[in-house]
Amino acid sequence: MSTNYYLKRIPTEEEISQCHQLLDERKIEYCDRYGEGYDAPYLEQVLEKMTETLHIGSHSGGWRFLFRIHDDLYERNIQACLDYLLSQLNTGLWRIMDEYGRTVTLTDLEKIVRNSLSGITIDDYHKTHPEDKQWYRYGPPQIIANDGSRWWDADFS
Repeated sequence: MSTNYYLKRIPTEEEISQCHQLLDERKIEYCDRYGEGYDAPYLEQVLEKMTETLHIGSHSGGWRFLFRIHDDLYERNIQACLDYLLSQLNTGLWRIMDEYGRTVTLTDLEKIVRNSLSGITIDDYHKTHPEDKQWYRYGPPQIIANDGSRWWDADFS
């Protein structure tokens, strides 16, 4: 079983207040998802911004942590990812959470990642299971960075 990790946005007091106002004004019933008609922000737009997430990656027992590639945000190495996450956490607008809704500290995530570096990669798996060709159907190849971390440029969970 694997666990996915996300950087999730924490809604601001103003955004929460906007949601309450839109609900109180019953604008949710009549709003157009493309924003035509009202000057006030639509509840859907506010909620979309409030629930921004970034998939950091996934960890399965025995495997190396699998990072989701975000080349526009940070380089493909553990330290660059951790530095980016720290910069976002320091804004007070983000937190790291697992797929079960538990908050995870950056220190704990780093331990999970670094402790998994001795785990197997997809290439290791193919060497021991050459008969299992299904893994090749799931998108681009996984990349092993210079620091030994595992990266994939495909959506996964």
